[in-house]
Amino acid sequence: MHRLKRKLSSKTLSDEVIQKFEPIMIDYMDTLCWKLIEDLDSSNWPSPKDMIDLCKRLNTDIMGDYGFGQKMGMMKDASLTFILDVLQSYSWRMGVYE
Repeated sequence: MHRLKRKLSSKTLSDEVIQKFEPIMIDYMDTLCWKLIEDLDSSNWPSPKDMIDLCKRLNTDIMGDYGFGQKMGMMKDASLTFILDVLQSYSWRMGVYE
C-alpha cells in the first residue's frame, strides 16, 4: 500500500509538475494581494478582512486547480463559499478531520 501511495505522490508532486504550476499559483497569490488592498479608505489603509475566509478560499482555488484541473473561482466570487461549508460537513466521510 505504501509503495502505491508513494508512486502516485511522486508523479503528482515532482519538481517538474510543481514548476509548471508555479505561475498559476502566483496568479492566485496576486488575486489574494489585490483582495487585501481593495477598499482603501482616505488614510490609504484597507478595510479589515477575514483572513481565515480568504485563506480557505485561496486554498480551495489552488487545490481545485492543482488536484482536479478545475478553476473554482472562490477568490473572485464570494457567493461560492457555501462549497467550503459542504466540504467541511462531509470531511468525516472523506476521512479528513480538522
